[in-house]
Amino acid sequence: MKKTLALVLALAMTLGLSCVAFASENEQLNGVGVGPQNITVKGRYVAGAQGGTVFSIDLTWEDMSFTYQGASEKTWDPIAHEYNDDAVEAGWEEDHEREITITNHSNAFLAVSAAFRQADGFEAVDMEFSHPTQSYRPDDTTPTLLINSAEVNHTAESATITVTPTGFLPEGTEEDTIGTITVTIGELDDLTDDDVKEAEDYNSSQISWYPGVSHSAKINAITDMEDAINDSQVDAKAAFIAFWTAATEIDLQS
Repeated sequence: MKKTLALVLALAMTLGLSCVAFASENEQLNGVGVGPQNITVKGRYVAGAQGGTVFSIDLTWEDMSFTYQGASEKTWDPIAHEYNDDAVEAGWEEDHEREITITNHSNAFLAVSAAFRQADGFEAVDMEFSHPTQSYRPDDTTPTLLINSAEVNHTAESATITVTPTGFLPEGTEEDTIGTITVTIGELDDLTDDDVKEAEDYNSSQISWYPGVSHSAKINAITDMEDAINDSQVDAKAAFIAFWTAATEIDLQS
């Protein structure tokens, strides 16, 4: 009976000590019946992947070679004894427009501009740039091409800049580099109430210029912009581009 009791007590003591010992992995506990043990609990936060803006843009352009035809005089017809009416004025070749295409796959609205810098000796040449959505924001020094985010219609958005040479080339030009076109692509800044006011002022001036032209598309776009400016920059920017697209179409038609 004593052996059995001793075995039970030994087992009870062993179990008791085991329970206390597991309470702390780094402390040695002496004796039985020690008080509560404090365990430090640590944690670490790992940030998830941020969505953010992803820029993916295709920029393509046609061959930027241009031909300037010098003036030609009338030729003499020895049979009719008179000059033929075949004189040609100096000027650029008939098919002298080229295109630069920007395709936006990004979840960002783009503001694109183009500029031309003449090479030495070709200061008489220049390039004009035209595109379907010209914005004249208060801080803009040149018209800016605006392109919707692919987020708006869930598809890539493309726009084209038309390049037209002006001025003239000097005699003796043979496949020379006459200058460089620089295309600058940036993200359209968040809109403010000033952008709405600028659109309203521009619209008012257009109505006075072209009273017979319908401006409902621009008026609707201004209303949409006002409604969205403080809630959704995506919707506001889409309306902003819709306004300037309509405004540019009216300018081109007038």
